[in-house]
Amino acid sequence: MGNIKVLNLSDNSITGLNQKSREIISSSISPNLSVILDGNPLSCAVCEDYEFIQWLLLDSTPVHNRRKLTCRTKHREKEQITNMTIKKLKDMCDAPLKHRQCIITLSVVPASLLLAVVFVVLTLYQCVKRRSKKRRLEEAKRKLQRGYGPYTYAMFLYFCDNDADIVNRHVTPNLEDALHRRLATQRKFVTTSADIEPGRSILDEIEQHLELSSLVAFVLSDAFLISRYSTMETLPAKHKDKPFLFFVNGQINESSILLG
Repeated sequence: MGNIKVLNLSDNSITGLNQKSREIISSSISPNLSVILDGNPLSCAVCEDYEFIQWLLLDSTPVHNRRKLTCRTKHREKEQITNMTIKKLKDMCDAPLKHRQCIITLSVVPASLLLAVVFVVLTLYQCVKRRSKKRRLEEAKRKLQRGYGPYTYAMFLYFCDNDADIVNRHVTPNLEDALHRRLATQRKFVTTSADIEPGRSILDEIEQHLELSSLVAFVLSDAFLISRYSTMETLPAKHKDKPFLFFVNGQINESSILLG
């Protein structure tokens, strides 16, 4: 292109020059090269036109009459190519990015607010739950101290005769002592089948004692699990809506569990 002085591209259907064409024209070794683009439907309607329009307005661009060239906008209107044309194109091309940033921001903010709200709600729920639990414990404590209805006894304790020695020497005294200190009341809190008066139906008496107890406790052992009498005596407890507490005496064989 060193011998070409005028590159006449006028009155064609050129809407713009791609990057390769612009580089060839700009790198021409001919200092007097002049490119004529008059009469072409140059475009300034899409983002892809931005670099071409920007190139046209450079002082070093060898385009003849470039300050009087016109282009068609996205509304199909013809306007003279100026720095305002570049600004309009830039604003048009940046708009989707700003919109996406806005969407991301608007999405992040509600999400952050939602997390904050969830955190606050969970914190309040835990506080209320702890307070509710504390109130229930305090209420149960007061009822046990007064000792009436299902709070006459703290627990009904099941055990078999083989475990009577360890229950009477260790389990029951320790439970009573702990409850006395906790409830600051010196009365009987643990009842067992041994407290049932002779001559009455043992199952009926056990059921009555269960009704008067806050929870049901079991001293589990091999002897307890294989005892036919222990199994029979625990039947009323299965139909009571009471919490269960288990103490384990020694190591229990798997065969005993299966039999129990």
